[in-house]
Amino acid sequence: MLLRRYRRASTSTHEGKGILDTLRILVVNWRDIRNPEAGGSEIYVHSLCKELVRMGHEVSLCSAAFPGASSHEEIDGVKVSRHGNSNSVYWSFFRKYLTQRPREHHDVVLESINTIPFFTPLYVSEPVVALIYSIYNRRVLVREMGVTPVVAACWAASTVIPVVYKKATTITISESSRKELISFGFKPSKVYVAHPAVDNSFGVLEKATPKTQRPNTTIIYVGRLKKYKGIETILQALSILAASRPIELLIVGKGDYESQLRQRVRDMHLNDFVRFCGFLPEDKKVAALMRSSVFVCCSIDEGGWTIAGLEALRCGVPLVVTQSQSDLVVDGVTGFVARDDRAELVADKIAAALDGDWLRMSGSARYWSAKYTWEHAARTTLEALKSAMVTKPS
Repeated sequence: MLLRRYRRASTSTHEGKGILDTLRILVVNWRDIRNPEAGGSEIYVHSLCKELVRMGHEVSLCSAAFPGASSHEEIDGVKVSRHGNSNSVYWSFFRKYLTQRPREHHDVVLESINTIPFFTPLYVSEPVVALIYSIYNRRVLVREMGVTPVVAACWAASTVIPVVYKKATTITISESSRKELISFGFKPSKVYVAHPAVDNSFGVLEKATPKTQRPNTTIIYVGRLKKYKGIETILQALSILAASRPIELLIVGKGDYESQLRQRVRDMHLNDFVRFCGFLPEDKKVAALMRSSVFVCCSIDEGGWTIAGLEALRCGVPLVVTQSQSDLVVDGVTGFVARDDRAELVADKIAAALDGDWLRMSGSARYWSAKYTWEHAARTTLEALKSAMVTKPS
């Protein structure tokens, strides 16, 4: 009740005033791009923010603090403030908003939801746009942490997302994720799709990288080393393929599951076939992609799309992915979608990519991926933000 009274007392409306040319946008995400644990969602949010700044808007980002981080910092024109930690950032933002709201005002709030929401529609006076990558991403919690009281609490928090946010204007990253949101009661006309993209600088690096003779026997995984990413399935598929052909797997990335994966490689006697590359700077990551023939990812949940997969396509690398990234693949044209994560099926799809018309698929991958830009994603985001500002509360 207090929150509702506070909200009514402090709400401003844009009805009858038109939409400002320069928006003051407050973005809320549990991590920022400088956080050591930053992943794809942080790259996505920061890239959107950077592009919105380039378009002339004022963007502030609230996120969790981490060891060694300053409380305030400007990154690519985005004003970043850090509060609490990965666990307490939700409460810290709530407290900060209520105490500093009289001194600060924004035209619209963009909340990025990574399983646990900030519940901004319950107390924020500005219009709220929810960025929801996948409505099912709570499955990742169970895969990563098992069934524990913490996971149960997080699961419970995530299950109320449709109740709290379904009347809000929403952005998601793929058409399949949009369909899922609509199936949960979100209004179709208020769900926007802003596809993740790759920076222009990535394309410059790709063009400058020396070409390697392809197709060859190298496959690649790029991403965080987490249990839910399904890298063990890739290892099992590699074991099947290695029995009949020369093959190599590059694992690019870092994460808390690396030691278990290294042990798994030893147990499966795959040491001669697997290379752990660690985290690579952009130029070396592009070089690794440019020497690979197939990108493989068997993650259980990615919302239909990943930046790493799009980067592979931009480098002319066909994909073999599970349903969690199906929107990235024109099946049989830019790669293959495995209908489930059985290692035998994944191995068959990798073999089909290597043995088929690889040059045609590679060319299709480059052509198809070129249309996705951060400018286009930011313009869609801006459309959603402005729509939320003129929509009457329901």
